[in-house]
Amino acid sequence: METFGDDGDQGDDGPEGDEGAVGPEGDEGVEGDCGCEKRPTTCKSCDVHVVTRHSQTTEIPDCPAGFKSLWTGFSLVMLEGNGYSLAQELGSAGSCLEEFQTVPMMQCSGGKVCSHGVRTDKAST
Repeated sequence: METFGDDGDQGDDGPEGDEGAVGPEGDEGVEGDCGCEKRPTTCKSCDVHVVTRHSQTTEIPDCPAGFKSLWTGFSLVMLEGNGYSLAQELGSAGSCLEEFQTVPMMQCSGGKVCSHGVRTDKAST
């Protein structure tokens, strides 16, 4: 009969192994909640609250608690065209342009839908 001595001390860890193969795709998750309260009418969309925050520095302001950023951009305060000025409400989403424009313009359709654009007729070269 063979006899063995006491176990020795734990050895050092070996080198890290190679990354394993990609595993099988997981099961589909359960359907989540809307994330916002439904309107009490037959409308199936969620109530949406948009908050616009402007900064007077180059720092991007944080969103209030419970809100997520939709986009960051540049403040638009006023438009001018055909001798008329149009002030832009700084609390609205339209006061934040995703791209900086030296001579921005706004075109509104009869359906109360407005789009931003760029005027080149007044741009200095």
